[in-house]
Amino acid sequence: MGAGSPGGGIKTYQETLLGDVLPRMDLSFVRHVGRHDVYLCPLCGDEDGHLYINKETGLWDCKACGEVGNPLTLYSKACGTTYSDAYKIIHNGARLTGDGPSCHALPNLTPEAPIARRDAVYRDFLSKLPLYLNHAQDLKRRGFTREQALQNLYRSLPNNASERGRIAGDLAQRHDLTGVRGFRQKNGAWECYYTPGYTIPVVNARGQIQAMQIRRDSNDPKYVYFGYRDSGIDNSTPVHVVNPDIAHRTGSAWATEGALKADSAAKIMGDSVCFIASPGVSSWRALLPVLDELHVNKVVQAFDKDQDYKPPVAKCVICFEEAVICRMSLHRALWPPGLGKGIDDAQLSIKRRVERKEGTEEVIIRETTETEIIIKRTLAARQ
Repeated sequence: MGAGSPGGGIKTYQETLLGDVLPRMDLSFVRHVGRHDVYLCPLCGDEDGHLYINKETGLWDCKACGEVGNPLTLYSKACGTTYSDAYKIIHNGARLTGDGPSCHALPNLTPEAPIARRDAVYRDFLSKLPLYLNHAQDLKRRGFTREQALQNLYRSLPNNASERGRIAGDLAQRHDLTGVRGFRQKNGAWECYYTPGYTIPVVNARGQIQAMQIRRDSNDPKYVYFGYRDSGIDNSTPVHVVNPDIAHRTGSAWATEGALKADSAAKIMGDSVCFIASPGVSSWRALLPVLDELHVNKVVQAFDKDQDYKPPVAKCVICFEEAVICRMSLHRALWPPGLGKGIDDAQLSIKRRVERKEGTEEVIIRETTETEIIIKRTLAARQ
């Protein structure tokens, strides 16, 4: 029995971790459901609360993105650390020794493949995939030409199961797929994850593909990771970086949520801005080491507008701002709600207005108490 269970006694490993981990994460609580506490998921950025944490066992699963695990895996994924490093952080360097219950409670996780191998596998995989017309049209609606979509390596997962099996088998002959999210062996053959939709590569500051999201054809949930929820791979939670060279040159970057949102906003703004994007606003901590890696001294907070009317989201944004304001210059990108929820929506709305108004030379996204962010683009540059 755990100390918090009827009858008292010594805490189990999971119960100890639940008490140690959750206070460190500032998760946004939503509601109670039976023996579960429900939060906003820091891994996929869901907006309604899909992260269910069992108060008795400490085990959790997200009904939106399908991720599962124990409290340590939640901490490691949300903060972008390995499982072993997460344990050291939580327990101040403590090590697991002996044959007690704590050792037996550890899940049998497969280490994530090195980034160079993941990048090589994903690029080879994407080179074999098509881009279906309906997906190209969805990307066009987001501001991408077909050529730009192909350049960004957006691809459609083949609908045909035998075709997916052939591609996975071909990859396995040239790469070690062990520890690469989205691939697994079943009945002696390699297969790849599938849900109808198109890929969104998640790229690091060195231009390497760390993981992939899928923009699903259905919206429940809209985005999932390219990977099996029961794969046993110890995955990190990747931050997507667009135009890192600009951050290196200017010392500035815009922080937002969602890889596709960052790609779209950067493209519309003429690729003159570096964007870094966490999977969701709840996983803001993962942005901090990337800002340090890019040597950023000015960050523009460009999270979605629901920070204005959803207290759990606002709490995450405030925590992010408090974490960066003592280290660098902080600015906020604000725009009228009518332009859209996200920075990409606002930019698309602005672009359409500019295209309709001849002679427009300046666009203003208003306005912060600290600064006013002015994005100047000529009509010709936007066409």
